[in-house]
Amino acid sequence: MPTAAAQKAYIGRLFDRAAASYDRIGNALFAPAGAALVAAAALRPGDRVLDVGCGRGAALFPAAEAVGVTGSVAGIDLVAAMVAATPADITRRGVANASVRVGDAESPEFPDRSFDAVLAGFVLFFLPDLAAALRACARLLRPPPGSR
Repeated sequence: MPTAAAQKAYIGRLFDRAAASYDRIGNALFAPAGAALVAAAALRPGDRVLDVGCGRGAALFPAAEAVGVTGSVAGIDLVAAMVAATPADITRRGVANASVRVGDAESPEFPDRSFDAVLAGFVLFFLPDLAAALRACARLLRPPPGSR
């Protein structure tokens, strides 16, 4: 059984090679799935959102639209090539409320209670320690309005 670090390194190498054409050729799967995830999350204007395993932005872009100019979306991905390619997409689309950076779903580097929602489409099955990632994401969530 490979270690978690070995699994992450393998996934990183695999998706580094695919980053340039990821979600650009073949079936149009990711954009509709990202939009459906955002719709299911019922994001509101002004929300702060984390997109874990953001890839090339399938959920990042619809989330940025949903939260509007008063909200923000931060995307993290373990794959440096995905993160390197996505800012050009952000700029090309004129999206001012989204950013991306390299980050690990199992240990995202954000303060506790930083986000109103955490999205994770097409990434959960890649995580070596899903329970750790879910605990980390739970730590990042703000209490719902009215329960604070």
